[in-house]
Amino acid sequence: MLLTRCGRVLAAGVGAEQYSTAYLSRVEPAREGDDLAEGSGEYVLIEQNADIRVDMGGWYIEDADGNRLNLGIGRQIDGAAELRVYSSCGESTDDEVFDCSDVEVLDDEGDVLTRRDSAGAEVAVFGYGDEAE
Repeated sequence: MLLTRCGRVLAAGVGAEQYSTAYLSRVEPAREGDDLAEGSGEYVLIEQNADIRVDMGGWYIEDADGNRLNLGIGRQIDGAAELRVYSSCGESTDDEVFDCSDVEVLDDEGDVLTRRDSAGAEVAVFGYGDEAE
């Protein structure tokens, strides 16, 4: 089942919620162990499906409760690249962002995530788990 919101598709666990060239493709809540374990734990995967670099500086992913995963100032994602955004602490690289959150952002059972630009405008919405049904 696909749901729509503001003309954008809310993916229902069957693929990626597409918007422009970069999209949220997968959510991996840490179902066992510590979601905030340093260098690992829960993450959201953003994939870039074009050959251009996309500027996502100041963008963030927000859950239904208003908790955020920040992509960071100056963050860019290269063409045909992947970016993992972790809620845990760690050393950020070109391919991984560690937000060092003090709360577990990704609900193990499911949630609705909204990707927002640096001004807070909704860019894309992605449902996973129970919220994707």
